[in-house]
Amino acid sequence: MINIMKIHWMNVAGIRSFAVNPKGERPIMDFYTNPFSPNCRKVYAVAKQLGVELDTKIIDVLKGEHKSPAFLAINPNGMVPALVDGDVKLWVSNGVQCYIA
Repeated sequence: MINIMKIHWMNVAGIRSFAVNPKGERPIMDFYTNPFSPNCRKVYAVAKQLGVELDTKIIDVLKGEHKSPAFLAINPNGMVPALVDGDVKLWVSNGVQCYIA
């Protein structure tokens, strides 16, 4: 896994994985979100505007899903949004927007 904290969020697009599956398609990125979060909505808006397909996974913060061990493995801060693209894990909304762009 890449230590994303050592990479400036504006340069994160340079590490984006362009691996393709056997069908020649790029795998869909996993996007962990909550519809009530403005930061999640702005990431989704950028993805929709650019035509980037995301596999949206809703995290229910009222049920404490953001503090589950599975989600904390993705984002140690326990906050949404978070994006997983292969070995790359991002959880800062501005960095996620730059990455998908």
